[in-house]
Amino acid sequence: MLKNADFYQPDPALRQRIIDALQGLIDDDAHKARAAVASFERDLTVWLQCAFCRSMAHITEAAYLALRALEISAGDEVITSPFARPATLSAICRTGAKIRFVDINPLTLNLDVGHLERALSHRAKAVMPVHSFGQPAALGYLLKFAIQHELFLVEDVSDALGADYQGKSVGSFGDIAFFSFERNLGFDYRTTCCAVVANNERMKRRIIDLVGTNGSGSHPVFANAAHADPLQVAVLSVLLPEILKMRKAQQAVAGMYHTAFQDNPAVWAQAETEGVSCNYNYYFIQVQDRERLAMRLREKGVPTVPFTDNLPHQQATFKSFLATHSSLPEAESAAEKLLGLPVSPNMSKTTVEQIVELVQAHIAKGAAMDQKD
Repeated sequence: MLKNADFYQPDPALRQRIIDALQGLIDDDAHKARAAVASFERDLTVWLQCAFCRSMAHITEAAYLALRALEISAGDEVITSPFARPATLSAICRTGAKIRFVDINPLTLNLDVGHLERALSHRAKAVMPVHSFGQPAALGYLLKFAIQHELFLVEDVSDALGADYQGKSVGSFGDIAFFSFERNLGFDYRTTCCAVVANNERMKRRIIDLVGTNGSGSHPVFANAAHADPLQVAVLSVLLPEILKMRKAQQAVAGMYHTAFQDNPAVWAQAETEGVSCNYNYYFIQVQDRERLAMRLREKGVPTVPFTDNLPHQQATFKSFLATHSSLPEAESAAEKLLGLPVSPNMSKTTVEQIVELVQAHIAKGAAMDQKD
């Protein structure tokens, strides 16, 4: 039976630095709190290799701001992945634009670029790749496609903070991008903070025009748009410098999973494609009878994340906002089998081996039952 300590080991020194940062903010006045947020945004701009960064309180507002900066509105279409978060898709709906889904590549779980040409219509205004499960999308192709067809490229980096494509940070390729820190820190900490980043002067000016520099923007929706909460920013300012070290540890854990599963045809295992460096919040596999495996792992103390098998294009909520109502067979098939395994930077090789053993036993048991039938 695995315990919480096998996945999360508190760092007393890091904890004290967070407490000190929070205490310092509490002791300061409101002006210094705003200055701390501005300093965080400047640091993030440098780290993400972008032209401008605006922190936001929630991912839906961040996505909506990105789309409004591109002047996307009713009559337009946004091409995106069925693995996009509902919060992101709601931002598209809020602009009045239609969503046009493109099926996924079964090897990467990202947009299948081979389907993009067929998804084009005269209404298309932007393509919005999702870096699914921390795996960078095919940004080289997507950038050329967007330029060729005069589309905006919007990167959804909700799950891929710190991931690289060809040595460059994801989120720095498109015209604009939005990031979330909610599931990207790898520590036992959660936040709703997020950010919108502009990668050229035009987009920078558009964001500033909408939100202003201190809530003085021209757009009524964004005139009082909330920056990220200063208390959460204080914590993030301590944690962000640790991310690169944490990413290496998580990639090592992911590597152990991949080595263990790569020769088992009954398991689809997440793996990095050439030229990319992934952000592993969880390590995703695809297996038959996923729910039973998830239950078995939880019984043994292993935290898992089953992916939803009710994708947005199958939900009544989004029905009236879709440009088309076709099926997406690859996405639907993967969604029924995807299960996220933990990749905490504190995990040992022994812990990974125990989890792998449980997964392999589940598969062997399923195979035995099939033979009996």
